[in-house]
Amino acid sequence: MLITLVVNCYNRANMVRTALDSVWNQTYRPIELIIVDDESKDNTMEVVEQWRSEHPDTKDFTSIAKSFPNGKPSLSRNRGLELAHGDYIQFVDDDDWIYPNAVQTKVDYAKQHPNCELIVHQLDYYHDVNSKPFTSTHISLPDDPKDMVEHLLRHECLLVATLMFKTDVLRAIGAWKADLFFAMDMEITMRHAIRGGSIGLVNQSLGAYRFHTTGRRQCTTYRDRLPDDFLVNYWNHLVNLAVQYGCDSQVNREAFAWRIRVDAQDQITRGHYNCARLCFQLADTVANHTEDARKWDDNFSVPFSWRLLAMKRKLKNYVKSLLKA
Repeated sequence: MLITLVVNCYNRANMVRTALDSVWNQTYRPIELIIVDDESKDNTMEVVEQWRSEHPDTKDFTSIAKSFPNGKPSLSRNRGLELAHGDYIQFVDDDDWIYPNAVQTKVDYAKQHPNCELIVHQLDYYHDVNSKPFTSTHISLPDDPKDMVEHLLRHECLLVATLMFKTDVLRAIGAWKADLFFAMDMEITMRHAIRGGSIGLVNQSLGAYRFHTTGRRQCTTYRDRLPDDFLVNYWNHLVNLAVQYGCDSQVNREAFAWRIRVDAQDQITRGHYNCARLCFQLADTVANHTEDARKWDDNFSVPFSWRLLAMKRKLKNYVKSLLKA
């Protein structure tokens, strides 16, 4: 069984070697490594090519490296998917790494559960490769697959670093959504679950998620700069898909509404009041609370409590910046 591992990278010359080493150090073979660079501005590709020269192809390990002007992680991952020959495919971001037994453990699970289309695992969170993990994920899945959509909405966000898809299944569901620059992992796992796709869990930590300053800042920047209609369009897309596949029970609608309200509350703290209003309106509509939805029309007046929450966040961030100075 050939496994494809895709490492997508951008301006991570100081981190990418750890990701590549973790692929090479897998106890499992055969492996196909595909490295996709998003036209890095630093010397990431030099590091990649140096690494490849030190790890030449063998009969059971091959690697290729391509550089494309992608602009979004989803496009980089889709480039890797296009080039993949493996039965299963997993993605390793350039700032993360997987443990030596990761692929073997998931292959063993796949052999025991041949109908499982997406296999996930627990992750450890690190500040740096030389530090100890400061926390771990506690992913759980429902006993009844019929509860999968509600469970994922209310309890889980399966990160990219934990996903191993059957390659043909990932292609069949349309690959990564190319126009997304944020929350791609939740979208693709929700899309898979809504379509009735199976998900299995290896309940042990098989990889490391690096929780570093640059990554946190990038995530915060994305959330701070979301267009007002981004979240509404994002959730509308998934709700409409649920309707299309007959996965829009009232239970699932309430779960969608709950998750949308969580995003709305987050947007309030960021001062994005119109985005929050649109999210609350969508949540009430999705949950079939038609009367409640009407109060969020264009004449809605922003409550003082919302402004207070946004001010509190700004003050908290300001104090943090002073402490770091």
